[in-house]
Amino acid sequence: MICIDELGPLSAKTYPGEEWKLGPNRATFEPDYGRRGKLWVHGAFEPATGQATILMSPGRDSASHIQLLEKVMCEFPAERWLIIEDNLIIHASRGCPKRTGQPLREIEKM
Repeated sequence: MICIDELGPLSAKTYPGEEWKLGPNRATFEPDYGRRGKLWVHGAFEPATGQATILMSPGRDSASHIQLLEKVMCEFPAERWLIIEDNLIIHASRGCPKRTGQPLREIEKM
């Protein structure tokens, strides 16, 4: 059983250092409100083994989902996969099972 989900969009941000120093040589932090872009994190997790894999992409689309499915097939070798995903529209794309190169034998949609 493999669980798949997405997280995003995530923005690049600047954070202050972990250590607080007093005195003249203290660390300074200037807020930076610049926009540096965003990304989406697509992930797969197998609860039985604790194994996980992620894929970062510039968007949440069918092409990224297909890349994640291909990565799952390579990193989680098995005769059959039970993939649990939510009902996001990109998961139901017509090309998803066909473009991976191997037929997905079992898909459970939640």
